[in-house]
Amino acid sequence: MAQFQDDITTEIDNVTADVMKQFTGDTAAEEPDDTPEPEAEDDSNLEAGADEPDDTPEEEAEEPKEEAEVPPLPEGMVAVPTITDKLVTEFVVKDNEGDEVEPPALLIEYKANGKVRKDRLDQVVKLAQFGVYNQEREQALLSKQEEMASEVETITEQLSVREDQLRRLLEDEEAYLKVRERYLQENAPEKRVERAESEVKELKSRQAVERQQAQAERFYTGSVVPALERIATDFPEVEMDEVTAQFSAALVPVMRDGVVPPDLYPQVEQYIETVLREWAEQKHSARVTRYQGEKAKAEKEAEAAKVAAAKAKRSAASAVRPAVRSGTSATKPSKPKSSMSIEDAEEDALSTVLASLKL
Repeated sequence: MAQFQDDITTEIDNVTADVMKQFTGDTAAEEPDDTPEPEAEDDSNLEAGADEPDDTPEEEAEEPKEEAEVPPLPEGMVAVPTITDKLVTEFVVKDNEGDEVEPPALLIEYKANGKVRKDRLDQVVKLAQFGVYNQEREQALLSKQEEMASEVETITEQLSVREDQLRRLLEDEEAYLKVRERYLQENAPEKRVERAESEVKELKSRQAVERQQAQAERFYTGSVVPALERIATDFPEVEMDEVTAQFSAALVPVMRDGVVPPDLYPQVEQYIETVLREWAEQKHSARVTRYQGEKAKAEKEAEAAKVAAAKAKRSAASAVRPAVRSGTSATKPSKPKSSMSIEDAEEDALSTVLASLKL
């Protein structure tokens, strides 16, 4: 087991090293500075030319060029050049404020696989990308390793049990003879034929059930469902769920192994078109009749309430109308016996009518 784990670990290390060698190379050491140092002026020449007159006109004398002054950097900081050639991989460098800046041409020195490496920043980023990829592969290998270790442990336990059984057989002659006799009985020609016939019979039965289930599925989707939908459409007062429930309850007594035998399909179709359709029609008619009766009763009660309200309104109007006797002056009508207004009388009469109707 330990040797197996060591082999897996060694294989992971070898794969990682091969990937790094394939996509990277050892960076050469920094090139020496080939800039020649300024040569010291010959003092003898200076001395010799000191007394010689300068024949060059002042206006033709070349003035030395002044170099642009670079502002001094804060203490502890240095100017780092940026990478000007093509990057080996795409990445972004941002400053503290989150603004994107040019990738600096930094040379990173680090130790990997037991040796010191020097790579540019973009090469280090590429190695990091491959490191993430290799880590995922390593996790997959470790998971596979755990599965294999579990399988090895199971097989080892089974082998240990089998070895114990063989050891007991070899040590106990009586047990060996019993096992041998039972083995011969179970592997006799007639027993083998019987087992083979049983397996063939079971296989045929399983295949027949599968074919019957497939046939039942086709019959249900092709014939039963459309017929049930037609019933639900013809009798809208009956829900599709009610039709399906009634049909399923009727099929329970004739089902075998969870399906209806194919020889009963014609009877099932006849049941849908006769018994089930009649049941749905009766349900639909009863509900329509009940709904129509309730609607007619409600309309009749509403009409009676309107008539009663109209009568009450006329009665209230006549009750509060002032009466004029003959021979009396029209300018002095008699006072009504009640001080009730027309609106109050109408409301009182309407309340009386509604109370009598129990609304």
